[in-house]
Amino acid sequence: MFAAAIEEARAIGSDYVFPGVRPRKIGDPVLHLNASSLTHEVGDVTGSTSPHRMRLAFGSVIVDLGYDEKDVAMVLDHKEGHKTTTARHYVRSDRLVRKRAILEAWEGSLEGPVAEAVRTFDPVATMERIRAARKGRQKGKRKRVPQLIAEYVQKRRATLRSEADALAEDRRIVKETLRGLGERTLSLAEVRRRLRLPEDA
Repeated sequence: MFAAAIEEARAIGSDYVFPGVRPRKIGDPVLHLNASSLTHEVGDVTGSTSPHRMRLAFGSVIVDLGYDEKDVAMVLDHKEGHKTTTARHYVRSDRLVRKRAILEAWEGSLEGPVAEAVRTFDPVATMERIRAARKGRQKGKRKRVPQLIAEYVQKRRATLRSEADALAEDRRIVKETLRGLGERTLSLAEVRRRLRLPEDA
């Protein structure tokens, strides 16, 4: 399966299993497909997946096939399972023989499920799902900015209304207090209390 994908890539002159469609800049060579594009494509076809889920599935299958967690780490970890100082600094082997055995076992475990998926594949339904997923992403981007602006304006208006109400209440209290002070119907302590002034003010 993977050997066929590699041969297909080589047949079109690419060094990548997932070749890009066009160069990133005019004049640049065509490199590999962008990782986020690949993630979107796989997610659109399957309904929901992510690189993390694929790594999780790989690790689970490999352990079920009889390999241990060190083997999973050797293939998945960025440090390739080099946990000790000695391994990190003094082991220069890529462990390709061991990795190849693990990946071939994994490929063998996928043959049946992939054959079943190919047998039951419905290209029309898949294209509809892909179109719907892409349309949903586009709509989400277009709607999000106006929706955020509307939410901000609504919150800001509520805050301004609240501040205006508080200011009107403060003005009312100050007017009544000054009137009472001018008419000498309020004590100094009562004025301090109404205006929320400290005792020594």
